[in-house]
Amino acid sequence: MTTLSQQLREAGEKATPGAWVASEADMFGDHNIQSKDGVENDADHSAIAAVVSNLRHWTEVEANAALIVLLRNNLDTIIAALEAQEVGK
Repeated sequence: MTTLSQQLREAGEKATPGAWVASEADMFGDHNIQSKDGVENDADHSAIAAVVSNLRHWTEVEANAALIVLLRNNLDTIIAALEAQEVGK
């Protein structure tokens, strides 16, 4: 049986590496998820993913984008905490 920590580690290894940031809302209310280094160095503004408003309130869309970035940027810490819990079972 594959543990949650293993699933997250595998998913993280396949996903775009590095820290991510969420852009400000565009004219449609959508937020792009982008590479933090690419944006800060003005080298790459391409989207890794997009959080689309789809008629949701703008605060919810913004919160969804922030959650995705927060989880990705703390994935190693989350995995370590899960592994510690799994060992303790």
